[in-house]
Amino acid sequence: MAKPDEKLATFLAELFAQTAMLLKQELKLGDEQAEAIGYKLADTIRQTHGGGNIYVPKGVSMDRALKQHGIIKDFRGSNHAELAKKYDCSDVYVYQVMRAYTLATRKTLQPGLFADDENN
Repeated sequence: MAKPDEKLATFLAELFAQTAMLLKQELKLGDEQAEAIGYKLADTIRQTHGGGNIYVPKGVSMDRALKQHGIIKDFRGSNHAELAKKYDCSDVYVYQVMRAYTLATRKTLQPGLFADDENN
């Protein structure tokens, strides 16, 4: 079983490598600049969190929020099936997302008549 120091070292090395790779691919930075930024990020995390326990969530709720945002952004009124296919979900899920968004938007634009009116 790996020691905590070894796990952190492995995590920082992977963070460095992944950051540099993404900077090269997405921003088209040169090797030297991308690696310098990747190293700086990993070193900053080491200095800030070194010696402590680091928990990195899988980001399930973030993934769900990004999917919902994409559905809302791409919604055109009748493209439920297309969005379900694009975002790998069911038509029913697309309807649920749009219904929740519509209700939330309506509440902000048209508040209830009474302070405790939650069913608006």
